[in-house]
Amino acid sequence: MASFGFALLGPLRVTAADGAELEIRGKGRQTLLAALLLGAGTVVSLDRLVELLWGEKRDSRADARIYNQITRLRHALLDAGERVRAVPPGYVIDVEPGEFDLHVFAEHNAAARAATLAGDWALAEQRYSAALALWRGTPLADMPALAGLPDVVRLDEERWAAVLGRGEAQLNLGRHGDLLPELRALAEQEPEREALHRQLMLALYRSGRRGEALDVYRALSRTLDEKFGLEPGAETRELYERIKHEESARNQLPADTRLFTGRESEVGRLLALANSAAGQREASVPGAVTISAVDGLGGVGKSALAVHVAHRMGGLFPDGQLFIDLRGHTMGLDPITPHAALGYLLRSLDVPEHQIALDAEERVAQLQERLAGTKTLILLDNAASTEQVRPLLPAVPGCMALITSRARLADLSGAHAFKLDVLPGPAARDLLCAAAGRNRIRPDDPALGDLVELCGRMPLALRIVAARLRHEPDVSVASLVAMLRADGERLRNLRDDDRGLTDIFECSYVALPEARRRALRLLGLVPGIEFGTHAAAALFEVKPDEAAELLAALVAHNLLMEPRSGRFRFHDLMRLYAREVAERDEPEAARRAAVERLYHWYAATARDAALVAYPSWPGVGLPPHYGAVEPLAITAPEQALDWYDLERDNLLAAVEAAEGAEGEGLAAYGWRLPAAMWQFTELRGKVGDRLFLSQIGLRCAESAGESVGRSLMLRCTSTALAEAGRFDDAIEVGLRSLRYAREDGDRLEEAKLLSNLSVAHNRAHRLDAAIDYCRQSVRLFDELGDEMLAIPPRINLATSLTMIGRTVEAVPYAAEAVELSRRTGNRVYLGSSLAQLGNCLFDLTPPDYAAAEPVLREAIEVVRDTGNRHHEATALARLGLVCEATGRPAEALASLRASRRIVTQLGSELFRGFAEALERLERSERLESSEERSEESPEKRQEGPAGPEEREDGEREDGAQRPAPPSAGSAS
Repeated sequence: MASFGFALLGPLRVTAADGAELEIRGKGRQTLLAALLLGAGTVVSLDRLVELLWGEKRDSRADARIYNQITRLRHALLDAGERVRAVPPGYVIDVEPGEFDLHVFAEHNAAARAATLAGDWALAEQRYSAALALWRGTPLADMPALAGLPDVVRLDEERWAAVLGRGEAQLNLGRHGDLLPELRALAEQEPEREALHRQLMLALYRSGRRGEALDVYRALSRTLDEKFGLEPGAETRELYERIKHEESARNQLPADTRLFTGRESEVGRLLALANSAAGQREASVPGAVTISAVDGLGGVGKSALAVHVAHRMGGLFPDGQLFIDLRGHTMGLDPITPHAALGYLLRSLDVPEHQIALDAEERVAQLQERLAGTKTLILLDNAASTEQVRPLLPAVPGCMALITSRARLADLSGAHAFKLDVLPGPAARDLLCAAAGRNRIRPDDPALGDLVELCGRMPLALRIVAARLRHEPDVSVASLVAMLRADGERLRNLRDDDRGLTDIFECSYVALPEARRRALRLLGLVPGIEFGTHAAAALFEVKPDEAAELLAALVAHNLLMEPRSGRFRFHDLMRLYAREVAERDEPEAARRAAVERLYHWYAATARDAALVAYPSWPGVGLPPHYGAVEPLAITAPEQALDWYDLERDNLLAAVEAAEGAEGEGLAAYGWRLPAAMWQFTELRGKVGDRLFLSQIGLRCAESAGESVGRSLMLRCTSTALAEAGRFDDAIEVGLRSLRYAREDGDRLEEAKLLSNLSVAHNRAHRLDAAIDYCRQSVRLFDELGDEMLAIPPRINLATSLTMIGRTVEAVPYAAEAVELSRRTGNRVYLGSSLAQLGNCLFDLTPPDYAAAEPVLREAIEVVRDTGNRHHEATALARLGLVCEATGRPAEALASLRASRRIVTQLGSELFRGFAEALERLERSERLESSEERSEESPEKRQEGPAGPEEREDGEREDGAQRPAPPSAGSAS
């Protein structure tokens, strides 16, 4: 069949195989061909064709007239005439791939969307541009019978989606400057298209034209208000706020709304308190702190009031406006603990993670220290109790805390309490009318009062109902009243912890196709807060592309949020609803299978990522699984670490949920996930997670009756307890695990545990016992013939012997560790053993500097390659002391400074001996510099300070922070 071309994206056009354009004469034949092409590949009924061609002029001869038109059309199409076939109850036209511009346009668009989801912006721009290049004008503008068809009208929206998609790709490619002229012209053509204005705002902002970006928003806001009585959407308002505040981390307030209505008395009182707080700071009033607590029913508008007032008072608190949702009354979710909330506030105040105290009382002190001397507002939203918020309150003058809670915090000493009730009737009417859009509701509509009362005059319910009126032209106030009354005052339960909102969500839910309803239900089973496309694909048991489409559809229906590209989350209330409908509508077996698929995906991806990031880890087997679960393909250590950083909170939540998931078969994952995560806790320095993971993992392994998991988690628990300074507990767990291993006759596990116990005793400075356990471990590994696992206990033995001054005995063990590392090809252990051998040679009496220096230099080279920054810092410091002792102060200074930089990055500090040497060398350097400067001429001294120092030897380019690899007795 010869290749023809059919085009509707502009005037109708048909081209023959040789490229020549075919003339289709007559409006009837043109309309007939276009109608068939709109349904290409499907049968268009005779009734439909007659209606499109002649409308009301139909008569008894219609069939014959259509037949005549079909015959003439076939003749006009030449060789393609056979493409038009009679198939009851009408006709169909066949087109080949690549022949029809609508199909090609759709293919380009689909490929561009897939490239966007994959982050391939260059390909996305290419495919969107190819799609738009097909457009030659307005489709079928010269065919009135077809131009108004929904399928034709929808084409223009699809074109705009492609325009916006191409703009998004160009912005992500950094072409904001080139994009500006086109965006300006398009924005003038479409003054009401928000997404277009957002792109223009972003392009201007990234071009350094922040003021113009804000002007674009203001112009859009005026246009929408004047034409429709609307304000820009949430996404546009949030972009405006980010640009306005230049994305400052200390300006965390959610976007305000122009539709805030009523509450004049409360706003006035809160603003007066804010001015009082600012005045106390200026007057240095000791101990004067302003605390305002707003309480009321869920959905009554507490958060909206607090955010609105916080924006109004922002200028009074220039040092920061912090916001945190404490989840005090979010059903199905535990309130955020004061300990976790303090950590969040400290991070918001620029305290580095490694400097945040572990103890809660110390965190309180850190918070007050950071707030001292500042004008800072802290908005604590959705608080559970006085006990939750009291540690979070500022205790320094000039700061202010604004609290919202469903419970009245009566015992919060010194707080100004506000009881917030539902809106008065007139204010509730005003809010509903404004939110629904200008002229959408007549103020004298007889049903308006009933609708307001059915919403309980509560702002949240009023806004939800207003959104339906705004977006669904066929819905009236009266029809909404009838619908809400039909189920017996549905919204009355809004007064009871928001549970009545289920009825509102139900309206959106039942309107979805079944595939999307199922997706919503299953997402309610996710244990974490946030999830990505691949995790959803495992949950749904579909391919990632299909999962992406389902997620995008739920976002489009405002049932799901996408706070950042490719990451999704529910609103808290919608998450609760999704869980409820999962239990109601999804069979129990299907729920269990979906959750197991998700856990299998987490465990398989975490295992693969750990093997890539930490090659010496032996890995862990997964339970058998039946179903379509494809772990994420991870090929590079950086990708593995990025994935873990992204999913860490979800993995922790999954581990916690696995322990309590009775009957769901998740206990097997409850220890495998911690086993895979263990490597990342070392690589990312998240040692605070280790005790949590190991203890839950141990209980899950015991519950599942898996001895391998029990042994592994016991070792992990012992290690975590020792790291936490709980040495007696660590040793007790280690001894219990050792007893199990001996009872089972597992000599390899026994050897690993002996090494683990040596580390725990070493950390506790019980060195005689540490040495004894080391010797037992070395002897047992040697008997088993496992040369690689025999390396760590030799290193540990050398360490403990050196610590008690028996360095001469330590050297042979360190040397044996080096030899075994070379023989087995394990560079991780080679770096550790070389570093220890260098330490031993340095600590001899007298020190053997000549032998120590080459060993330390090789150790530095190896540990840099393997990423062991702790050993790198120690070896650099030792090398510095060697250089100082052998009369090379400049080299010594460079090495010690490089060591100091590394330990600072790791959140630690130099050992005293190293620090004293560095201080000694720097003091000598300053003295020499002063003497040299005193010898310079006055003219030379007036030239100013010297340029920046040259880069010191030992500096790392990447600044990576990887702790030392585990010994054989760890989770490895």
